[in-house]
Amino acid sequence: MSEKGTHSPKHAFYGYPIPKEGPDTGFTRKYLENPVLRGTQLGIAAWAVSKFQTLARYLWNNAGFNELRQYEQFLHDFEPRYDPTVIPIKPATAAAVKDSSSIEPSGHSPALLTQLESHLNELAIVGKYREYNPRHYTVADYNTAYKSGILEPLAVAKAILKILQTSPAHKVAFVRSHETIVLAAAKASTARWKAGQPISVLDGVPVGVKDEVDLDQYQMHLGSKREFTRSKGGTAWCVRKWEEAGAVVVGKLNMHELGLDTTNLNTVTGTPVNPHNLNYYPGGSSGGSAHAVSSGILPITLGADGGGSIRIPASFCGVYGLKPTHGRVSAGPGPNLAFSCGVLGPLASNMDDIEIAYRIMA
Repeated sequence: MSEKGTHSPKHAFYGYPIPKEGPDTGFTRKYLENPVLRGTQLGIAAWAVSKFQTLARYLWNNAGFNELRQYEQFLHDFEPRYDPTVIPIKPATAAAVKDSSSIEPSGHSPALLTQLESHLNELAIVGKYREYNPRHYTVADYNTAYKSGILEPLAVAKAILKILQTSPAHKVAFVRSHETIVLAAAKASTARWKAGQPISVLDGVPVGVKDEVDLDQYQMHLGSKREFTRSKGGTAWCVRKWEEAGAVVVGKLNMHELGLDTTNLNTVTGTPVNPHNLNYYPGGSSGGSAHAVSSGILPITLGADGGGSIRIPASFCGVYGLKPTHGRVSAGPGPNLAFSCGVLGPLASNMDDIEIAYRIMA
């Protein structure tokens, strides 16, 4: 057994498992002689076990499967470790300590945001990505349009809301969108751009969030009829980072019911289509997130991935999807619904937007 610690001189890693001595329970191996069953005998025995619970219980105990129960009292003191991530730690230096003072409360250094701004300026040639895919408007495109004044975040938000109201094929990719909340965020972003004070490269950029993720003033159903909204409300930390950067969250996106398959065929909330072929599935379980990006409605969306739920729909719909390293993206204050394997990550039409979304949310 082990517990998750910080690090030690021997292991310069954060999260390195620290060995913890378990109970001295002893072990005696018992050699049991049980009959070997084949063919018809095995079939009859299997039928009998499935029909008679007393026989099944006897065979279970006879095989020793119940012996672990006697150690249950010892196991309460050991917390299971599901997250395999360990992070190398460099020795602290005076320079590193000095640099740490320049980190802003949001967790992003001014230097990093300046680098992103410079990077976007190089990309900000309207139409660069549309040369090979006329669907997709990128973060660079939105920034160029906002800086020049030819487009405002409020106009973008209104245009997207109109699409959701008039196009059933696109509306089904969204499970909820609160117009008042969306327009309020877009108006605030428009005012910042007019004042020449955008918060970041994401200011005014429309984004969407999978129904599996906490979002304040929105219900969470996980693509089902049942409601899973937390009583305390709140927005997931990673989404909050996007909002603090000025992104306009347009709504919550469709997903496979309870996230339990890879097609996004959903008889409860409807099934989004694949924008490349209306007769195909978008993939799942983050199918709404992939549809919204692939169709060109949103440049960035948030998905969740435990067994492929970002990567599969991204592949089906011809967009980029990132399953980050465990522990890099927080879903707090709500719980991670698949804590042993699940993470939250971005989908976008190009790698530059993936990088921007990930840097801000991680």
